[in-house]
Amino acid sequence: MAFRTEEDFNYLFSSLNFTYFSSLFKKRMIYSSSFLVDGSEKHFERIKGIFTGTMVLKANQRTKMTAGVLVNIDQSAQSPIIPTFSYEHKFNNGLIADIVLPRSIYLRKYMFGNGRASLGTELDM
Repeated sequence: MAFRTEEDFNYLFSSLNFTYFSSLFKKRMIYSSSFLVDGSEKHFERIKGIFTGTMVLKANQRTKMTAGVLVNIDQSAQSPIIPTFSYEHKFNNGLIADIVLPRSIYLRKYMFGNGRASLGTELDM
């Protein structure tokens, strides 16, 4: 069975992104926002926005730790406000703990020059 149409379909997707760095309570803050628009050649159909604010709690050669909040402006979002936390620590034996909540938890080790082994879990939304 063949399906044929005489109409042309066009899809529009565009985004505008913004990032700003500042200090709050003597800690580095990273603010970012994304505005996303999609639709057809006739009209816009959906407008979404994502805003994040992240505070760098600790950053040195071995340990990085951040905490923040993500605000999702979307009618289909299950959770409009999501707290975020990330932690990365490099151990002396070459292992790296990499935690990005609520997304992933990994234990990694670089091997053989350009390879790595990872053990962990990831939540894909």
